[in-house]
Amino acid sequence: YGRRVDEQIRLLFTEIKTQRTHVMDRLHDLVREAAATSDGMPIEEVFGILAEKWKRETAIISSVTKKLRHPAYREIVALGTDAVPLILAELARRPDHWFAALEEITGEDPVPVTDRKVLSKAVEAWIEWGISKGFSLND
Repeated sequence: YGRRVDEQIRLLFTEIKTQRTHVMDRLHDLVREAAATSDGMPIEEVFGILAEKWKRETAIISSVTKKLRHPAYREIVALGTDAVPLILAELARRPDHWFAALEEITGEDPVPVTDRKVLSKAVEAWIEWGISKGFSLND
């Protein structure tokens, strides 16, 4: 009896993950579509504006959680996979709290548990991940 329940729980979690991925992909598509039709700015410019706004408006905030909830950060995440190479390039230039955005967008976390509290190691892991996935780090 326990195995059957365990299997059904695993199936539900798989279904939830699939649905979440589908919903997030659709949300990212809609945000990109809105950005493209509203002002025609290239994504690099949109990202740059949002990143600078996020950094400026969160510079004195010590809570990482509050920084990650900032509207500009959330808009960057909503840009979806198109933002990944831009985030990676920014991460390589000026390391900051971009890991949560990368994880949320990609659904991956290449940073070994032992390296998560070492900024340089986390940056290195994400840069290597980006290169291995074919992302260009030149924005």
